[in-house]
Amino acid sequence: MKTTSIFLLTVVPFFLFLLTSAPYAVWKADRQQQDPPGFCMGQPRVAEPLLPTPTAEQRLYQGPLHLRVYLHIIRNENGEGGLTPDQIAESLGILEKDFRPFDIFFELEEEIFYIDEQTLFEDANGTAAVFNNNPHEDGIDIYLFPDHPGHSTAGGGMVYTIPAAAFYIVGRCIEDPKLIYRRTSAISHEMGHCLGLFHTHHAMEQGGCEELVNRNNCIECGDFVCDTPADPGLFLEVDGASCTWSGHALDSQGQEMQPDLHNIMSYTHPRCMTHFSEGQGARMRYYITHHPMLKKCLITHQISKK
Repeated sequence: MKTTSIFLLTVVPFFLFLLTSAPYAVWKADRQQQDPPGFCMGQPRVAEPLLPTPTAEQRLYQGPLHLRVYLHIIRNENGEGGLTPDQIAESLGILEKDFRPFDIFFELEEEIFYIDEQTLFEDANGTAAVFNNNPHEDGIDIYLFPDHPGHSTAGGGMVYTIPAAAFYIVGRCIEDPKLIYRRTSAISHEMGHCLGLFHTHHAMEQGGCEELVNRNNCIECGDFVCDTPADPGLFLEVDGASCTWSGHALDSQGQEMQPDLHNIMSYTHPRCMTHFSEGQGARMRYYITHHPMLKKCLITHQISKK
């Protein structure tokens, strides 16, 4: 059985704790049992077919891809308390910024769907039950809960499958109470799942397998994207001010992991999320044009070789 040496180095006043040399499977199970913090609610299942990593030839195809989007706003039973037009525009602007480098665009349908249900309005965690409200097969449904800035419960986001045609986002970051998730690239993180991306630490999740630092197995393990470095699971342990991580992890070959602390699909601090990798962009474009679920969401697309 492959083993790994995992070292997590954390400095606290007057003490130094070092966790050492656990078999990879044992360490993985231990982290899962700890229920480490993150902002995705639950682990989405794979929506078949799971498409392969796009080849170099497939990456040559270019052209804008426009996806139809439906917006759903959760309000109280009196039709009050939902996000304002300016708040909605702010969140959609983040999506545009993060996906524009890959020529992926989102076209919002004119009609906004309002869900005036008190139970949903008061839910600071969100719930998959919201996906039963006005779902569409020809577009991606985005469900925006209230921000709940004063709530003591952490918010987050959810997709039911990877890829998916719906996601929700709600509330604030418990580790950084002033941070509202929909005002960060956490909203792009959830859209990334919709477009076929896994967490960069997918090796830590159910069904995942260890990705080596040398990337020799990057096509079949980790997040299946070869230009994202092996990630042991940051789990919001990145400092939001300095974007630094105090952890230390080795793969089963003794190579030190150097996860990308700014990748949108990691569990870095949301303030530190800045980009998708080129490989992630290629994977999303391939999924949009090849997966049956996402092809239905395309409005127009032009694909031509350079």
